[in-house]
Amino acid sequence: MEKSKSKFNKTVLLRADANDAIGMGHMMRCISVARAILRDGNNKITPVFVISDERSAGLLAERELEFVCLHTDYRDKMPEVEDGVDSPMGQLFRNYHPVSMLVDSYQVEASYFTGLRRIAEAVAALDGMARTGIFYLDDVDVPDYELDGIINYNIYAGDLPYRQEKRFLGSAYIPLGEKFWDVKKRINNSTPEGDEIRNSDNSLHCMISSGGADMLNICYTIGERMASAYPDCVFHVVCGKYNAHRSELLRLAEQHTNLCVEYDVRDMCALEQNCDIAISAAGSTMYELAVLGVPTITYFFADNQRLVAEAFAGQTGMCNAGDYRVDSQAVLERIQQRFEEYKDNTLIRMNAGRRIRHVTDGLGAFRIAGILTGMEQTNL
Repeated sequence: MEKSKSKFNKTVLLRADANDAIGMGHMMRCISVARAILRDGNNKITPVFVISDERSAGLLAERELEFVCLHTDYRDKMPEVEDGVDSPMGQLFRNYHPVSMLVDSYQVEASYFTGLRRIAEAVAALDGMARTGIFYLDDVDVPDYELDGIINYNIYAGDLPYRQEKRFLGSAYIPLGEKFWDVKKRINNSTPEGDEIRNSDNSLHCMISSGGADMLNICYTIGERMASAYPDCVFHVVCGKYNAHRSELLRLAEQHTNLCVEYDVRDMCALEQNCDIAISAAGSTMYELAVLGVPTITYFFADNQRLVAEAFAGQTGMCNAGDYRVDSQAVLERIQQRFEEYKDNTLIRMNAGRRIRHVTDGLGAFRIAGILTGMEQTNL
């Protein structure tokens, strides 16, 4: 077990991983929460990440965030807790005495949280400390876990039948990155005429995103179709760090001068803010686009994305092009049809952007930080 040097006395543990199989979403959400804790915590509490292997270490080290590497298999977390206070997690609890722990992972089950709870209770009894609060960041289903609180930031989460006593549900809790925290104020203070001033040239810019590793190579298919059909528009295809199709996308960009491959983007806020339209899978990127008021066309290719796409369509009138797995051609046709409407009518784009801004204010990371630390957040 490796750990970096602790800076403060009180700690919040963040359990997440990032790799080419699961993407970076879990880790980036937790990084946003960690940044919110550090910004508003008055140096009283520090976030400490708990990761399975070194694949996540570089991401945290370059951001100067503290972490502990367990050198375990991210797919099997039970060895972390099954030996109680003598387990790796038991040692962490005794070393750090965390005030709370947030778990953000799909590779968990009820017995893992039962183990965490027992460790927390045992360590509290042994060391005479308050018991660590256990929280789970869920965005898939309704888990029957033993928790002190459940957090689900999705737009539809308020309708889900969670049994946990403390429930923090809805898009007010979406933990977006730092760049999005002050965007709402700037937009609210801008003039209506400023809504459409996104880039300095006369071209219409469109972002294409699938999120994660894009195993189905959807960005390539959409990018090729749109760049060919609209040579007067500029298409920004987002290619994540773990996208295995980067070389194919780069070759596509060589064939189409109006297509740009945006690889491992460090400032998604700037990229999205520069675009007039977005074509995005129904994931966390949708909430970023909502904060910025970018007219968006969505689609989905995973079961956990369906509810997001349907809720955005129902609540904001956004175009839900459908399930890419079922009929990709129909999805592509719907995307192109709505794109035509947006491309040719500035007023339609402006109205669509204004409608989705009501989804979230982008400050969910501070709300989660407040839940984990028990401290009032002043940046809301």
